[in-house]
Amino acid sequence: MGVIHVGQKSRAHTYKGKNGYPIYKRRNNGKFANIRSQFLDNSWVVPYNPYLLSKFNCHINVEVCYILICKGHDKNAFFVHGDDPNIEIDEIKEYQSARWVSPPEATWCLFGFPISEMTPSVYHLQLHLDGQQFVSFKSTQTINSIVNNPMIRKIILTEFFVMNRENKDAKKLNLLYKEFPKYFVCTFREAAKNRGLLQCDNNLVDCMSEAVRYQMPYSLRRLFATLLVYRNPANPKELWNQFEDSMSEDFKILPNLNAKQIHHMALNHINDILHSMGHDINEFTLIPERILASSTAIEAQDSHFERNIIVKEEDLLLETKLNDDQ
Repeated sequence: MGVIHVGQKSRAHTYKGKNGYPIYKRRNNGKFANIRSQFLDNSWVVPYNPYLLSKFNCHINVEVCYILICKGHDKNAFFVHGDDPNIEIDEIKEYQSARWVSPPEATWCLFGFPISEMTPSVYHLQLHLDGQQFVSFKSTQTINSIVNNPMIRKIILTEFFVMNRENKDAKKLNLLYKEFPKYFVCTFREAAKNRGLLQCDNNLVDCMSEAVRYQMPYSLRRLFATLLVYRNPANPKELWNQFEDSMSEDFKILPNLNAKQIHHMALNHINDILHSMGHDINEFTLIPERILASSTAIEAQDSHFERNIIVKEEDLLLETKLNDDQ
């Protein structure tokens, strides 16, 4: 029993198509069958499983499902009830949330293969119209004190434009918006932290604690790097110390490695991930000593730099200005 698929050619091998999906082998053993007054060979039949067709008596195509694991983790919402059709189902009370990891996905994670990628990385820009930025103030403050406070209107975006207009060093460096905090700061972190002005990292701790329950160390290190870049934790060193063991578990099973080597292997891998995002681990001072970039990180940084090169229109037109000999 087979399923007719019109217009297919016989193929000796299965191979991957341009869109990443497999192009399956289609045998042609020289035998033909008369189907609705048409003589068809095996190359007209899609891959199928005779047992499944017989068991379920329906149209079932057999495909490779490996690409589905790149969509993220599967999660099911379900409820359990008896066979009584008259029973009233309360979906709110009986709701349960469960997650299932298939063997292929588990293997994929164990080998540390990437689950999903996003290129280029997205950076949040605080865009707003002139004079319409968000401001924060205490409810006890008066309108006059708010309006007359020049500092309350300043945000990173406005100061980015001011510094590039007025500061000689900023003009010389020619910084992008995302590079600005590496060289200029809006507040002294240590002073603000000691005065209790910074938000606590409880939500980041909760995020890492939840991920530790089911994520592999490779994924934990990538999550940690993402939090460093996009969530700007108040105390990155404390976050690292709390979850270092969980992020280093895969290196602990390697032979002939001491604790210091495992420590630096985890940090070096996090540094590689940060370089792919345009950052360096030394920005976050997780440990006292400086961490040197690996060749992988340098290549990632070079690639990031190349992707951000802007080619001027006049440079593209240079080819038209060449003479015949050139």
